[in-house]
Amino acid sequence: MLIPLIVATLISFLVTPFVISFSWKLGLIDDPSKYSHPKVLHTHPIPRGGGLAIFISIFISTILFLKPDIHIIAILFGSLIILVMGLLDDKYNLNPYLRLIVQFIAASIPVLSGISVTFITNPVGGVINLPVWIAVPAAILWIGLLRH
Repeated sequence: MLIPLIVATLISFLVTPFVISFSWKLGLIDDPSKYSHPKVLHTHPIPRGGGLAIFISIFISTILFLKPDIHIIAILFGSLIILVMGLLDDKYNLNPYLRLIVQFIAASIPVLSGISVTFITNPVGGVINLPVWIAVPAAILWIGLLRH
């Protein structure tokens, strides 16, 4: 069904102006005149914190369209940790190693709820079943590295 996608997109569209205003008020601004970095391509200050609009739209859509269970709650809680870390990074330019550690901690929350990578598809046919000692770290790595 496309309705959840449409609702999430609409919420994100409607919330974004408020997030932009919120970013300016909290000083979540990327100002290229204050520091130079190869990733900065813009020439004037722009607000950061766009992850907040994305989180709000996904959170509301999830609550509206999915039956909450332990897995959904764990995913949302892990996502909330990533959001907070992202906003703090937007404000204070956190150490990348600290961000990576927090991402792995946040990724561990859904895994602790029972989500894991139990198999991978074999490109030449069939599936490869993974033992738990590989499935759990694989899930944490997969989820933890998705942000990069």
